[in-house]
Amino acid sequence: MSGCGATRFGPGKESNAPEVFCGRELEAITLHTPAALEARGRTEALTENFLPVELIGRLEPNRSVRVRVSGLTPEGALEAVPASNLL
Repeated sequence: MSGCGATRFGPGKESNAPEVFCGRELEAITLHTPAALEARGRTEALTENFLPVELIGRLEPNRSVRVRVSGLTPEGALEAVPASNLL
């Protein structure tokens, strides 16, 4: 997982795109999670802008959830936790 710093996109190219989302809360819907992701204790989701999210924790599919973004996965998905876990 990449933290909230700049992310590299090939030799000499950087983007601060993760910083736009890091620390922000977004609405997402949980999806049917692939077995490999579920085995890691994660849930697949999409934001309302169709950005892929990897949620830390297991949630049922087709559930609306508010998430807080903490970084990016190596695959480029947003990494997040359900916002209710932050209380």
